[in-house]
Amino acid sequence: MAVSDYTLDLIKRFEGYTAKPKWDHKQYSVGYSTRWEPGTPHGTREDHEAALRREADSVDSYISQNVKAPLSDSQRAARSRSRPWSARPGRSAPAPDARRR
Repeated sequence: MAVSDYTLDLIKRFEGYTAKPKWDHKQYSVGYSTRWEPGTPHGTREDHEAALRREADSVDSYISQNVKAPLSDSQRAARSRSRPWSARPGRSAPAPDARRR
């Protein structure tokens, strides 16, 4: 399932845009706060939009597989933004009890 334009717009508004990489908590980020690996090209705005979509799609897929309650577009968008780094595949998610709080 592809993430909606509504979700992408929400993330863009929340994150803002930066054309050059910057240190962002635990990683370097570029564009709409997507991960940037030092030594790789900074990319164009189109590259940054594509990276945002890939990352958001990955998080949305995780949500679809693990959240069983129906979600409105607003709830899905908020959830997609609320835990982007820890909800990526390959990262451990919090225990089910922790997610309900």
